Amino acid sequence: MMPIPCPCVRGAVLWPRPSRMGRMCAVCCADMLEPCSNSDIALPYAVFVFETIAGDGEAEEVGFGAISVFYDRPGYDGVCDLAYYVTARWQRRGVGRFALRTLLNECRARAMRKACAIIFSDNTASNALVESFGFEPFGEMPEAAYDSRGVLHDMSYWCLDLTPLDAKGAVEGIARR
Repeated sequence: MMPIPCPCVRGAVLWPRPSRMGRMCAVCCADMLEPCSNSDIALPYAVFVFETIAGDGEAEEVGFGAISVFYDRPGYDGVCDLAYYVTARWQRRGVGRFALRTLLNECRARAMRKACAIIFSDNTASNALVESFGFEPFGEMPEAAYDSRGVLHDMSYWCLDLTPLDAKGAVEGIARR
């Protein structure tokens, strides 16, 4: 994977660093990030830590992303759940777009058929981000999940068909991001 120039810090780059394999907390809270010790969870799932590296070589973690199992029955092989989190200081600076693009590229490289994202319904920025990548809403679950502060949220369910790909490797009908 190649780094991209950071849009916010002169001379810095954004870099996805593979983390230890594990499940991620889908509540999108960095302090809940706990690698899972379940040895049954393996490829094709992955966890990434996104960091920015300044010109002086100092690295700062700016978020994480994960590809995890959507449903653990064999009939759902090739369908994954995406999760990402961007630290507050780095939100609205292109890190979420970079994270989602990285996750989708990894999904395609791992031959996933569908990617799903489950997002707090009131998280307008994240809902707009997945929609901009071509995800389509397929449901909402009222009062489904608590955030790290104990606030109960409705959840929006989004799905992206990762096939078919055109000759250039882009999903047909969706502009490259």
